[in-house]
Amino acid sequence: MTECKNVRQEVEQGSLDKGTTNHLRDCDSCRRYSERLRIASELLRNQHAGFEPDSGFVQRVTTALPGPPQLLGWAAVRLLPAGLALVVLLTGWVWVAAPAATTAMEVAPTDDVLTWVLEEAEETL
Repeated sequence: MTECKNVRQEVEQGSLDKGTTNHLRDCDSCRRYSERLRIASELLRNQHAGFEPDSGFVQRVTTALPGPPQLLGWAAVRLLPAGLALVVLLTGWVWVAAPAATTAMEVAPTDDVLTWVLEEAEETL
């Protein structure tokens, strides 16, 4: 069966070597497949023989195609001021709300800040 599959692929590609030709001579199924493929190809070729589109065909097709999507680009441009304002507000909040290291040391009742932090944590648990 694998040999038939390989032969059919070669027939579809149009590459008929001696082994493929011998297989087609011996295998009725592959020979019928090859004949049906040949007939279908001839029908398609004959059906559209001599057909040429008019001169405005390319223009009509290209104008009917949608352009590149620009929605994301415009959305990003519209959201840019809001994003920058948010960054500025968060940066300012971090500067104002974050305690300085010296503030924590000034509040600590002992000289050892680590001991004070651990004692405070035990009290909250």
